[in-house]
Amino acid sequence: PLFRSAEAHATFLQGNRELREMIERDERDKLERENKAFLADELDKMKLEIEQEKAELKLRVVQEGAEINAEQLAKAEMELIELRAQKSMMALQIQTLEQEKQRYKTSLEEAYKRQKDALEIQQLQHFQAFRCYREAFEDQKRTLEQRFRSLLEEAIQDAIYVSKTNNELQAESGQLREEVAILKDKLSLAGIQ
Repeated sequence: PLFRSAEAHATFLQGNRELREMIERDERDKLERENKAFLADELDKMKLEIEQEKAELKLRVVQEGAEINAEQLAKAEMELIELRAQKSMMALQIQTLEQEKQRYKTSLEEAYKRQKDALEIQQLQHFQAFRCYREAFEDQKRTLEQRFRSLLEEAIQDAIYVSKTNNELQAESGQLREEVAILKDKLSLAGIQ
């Protein structure tokens, strides 16, 4: 009964640990989805802002009838080059972060698997130790039972022997009393004559 209880308890703890891991994994996945959605929204906002600024610039050029001179054109091209470089750098950073995230995720899953395996091995060792203890206990119990039975049998044999000897001694004592009574009678008759 105790062994089954320990097994049930270990199964409960393992299920509980797996449930916690599943909840944590779901929370990480949810956070990842939320972050991706947030980044997508921000990217869409940024694209809208860029389109709006382009439209405002075109409108100003048309309304003012202004012409773009070489200096303004060079400045705009420099800004464009800087923005492209920043975009390229940001894409590279995102790619690097994605790789790191994947590496950490893999590492976390491997660590979880190693811990789960180690815990299962530890539980098996505990069960094995418990089984050995139980077997040793049962062997000791059988040995004690055999010893007590043997002592009980010896005590019963001794009691039977003592009882038999007692009966014999009582019979002998009764016979000796009868003989003593007879001798007393003979002595008293001999003393009278």
